[in-house]
Amino acid sequence: MVEKLRTADLVVGFSVKKFNYAVLQPYADFDLSEIVTFDMLDYIKVKLNRRQGSTAISGQEYGQYMIYPSDRYGFNNPDSEWDAPQTEWVLTGDSYAYGHAVQNGEDIAGQIRSITQENVINLGMGGNGPLIELAALKEYAESRKPKIVLWVYFENDPIAFKEESKSAYSPNTRTA
Repeated sequence: MVEKLRTADLVVGFSVKKFNYAVLQPYADFDLSEIVTFDMLDYIKVKLNRRQGSTAISGQEYGQYMIYPSDRYGFNNPDSEWDAPQTEWVLTGDSYAYGHAVQNGEDIAGQIRSITQENVINLGMGGNGPLIELAALKEYAESRKPKIVLWVYFENDPIAFKEESKSAYSPNTRTA
């Protein structure tokens, strides 16, 4: 696999720079970031900037695309969740919290809504790492004072944290 990447003219994928390359780097004898890559996640983030209130289309891993209307902030929630006077639950995380490749209502937040009949705001977004997840909590959830914060964590998050901490957007962050 690594040798095929080395000889490719162009690699096209979704979140390959932040996830796939980070996973494969220990097996490569060259810097995978030097590969000419078109990462659709980077393109979407720059071009669409999480366009609010639009119809979102996500991965097709089980035979059909995930299609949902995003809320006013571009997250995977019914927009009415933001109108509730009290927020019971807030979720943050990456694609697992977001509900990548599952149908509307089958994601974690949708299941909590269904089981508890309580207000749930999902701040998860594919490709996010711990620093972005924390920033989303501070920006969107802190003032709502949720009763429960569920931080969905995955094993690649330390890699994402290391990359995020190098960003110009997090100048006060230090890593060991």
